[in-house]
Amino acid sequence: MPWNYLPLSTTFEFKKFAVSSNSESCNEEARSLYIEGHSLYGIAFAMIICLMKHAPHRGGLGGASVAVFVDAKKGSCMQAQGYPRFPIRINKSQERSRGEADFEMSTVLWPGEHDTLMAFAQKIKRNERQKLINKLLSDRARKFVVDADLARHIRIMDTMLNIVLNYE
Repeated sequence: MPWNYLPLSTTFEFKKFAVSSNSESCNEEARSLYIEGHSLYGIAFAMIICLMKHAPHRGGLGGASVAVFVDAKKGSCMQAQGYPRFPIRINKSQERSRGEADFEMSTVLWPGEHDTLMAFAQKIKRNERQKLINKLLSDRARKFVVDADLARHIRIMDTMLNIVLNYE
């Protein structure tokens, strides 16, 4: 359900379309898809795939992507979220069997991004979905840029792993 907002004096309104995420390469991809004429849901679908490729660390356990659609002319905003951030069974007072985890099995084995991806996939036409999948996943070079924070994390963890292995 959309909600209304009051723009601040510092609010900048884009005339047609704007994309914002924590990955500039995915933002550029989304802008290109807009120019190519893809639907908003198609662009959101592509952003999830792109962020899974470039920043696979950002979701976490039970995490999910959230798409926010803002209509500056109407002053309204709508959020689409395909998966809840916390599992329903987090309540500690709820009785459970001894072999049952605090978090439901799907939280660990089934990332939230998958459910969000499927929610957007159902809202776009089959031929658009197929074009987007082919474009985003058939990377001929088999190399792609990762976000700077993930690269930094890999570098730190790699160094720590080397120290531990050399110490033993």
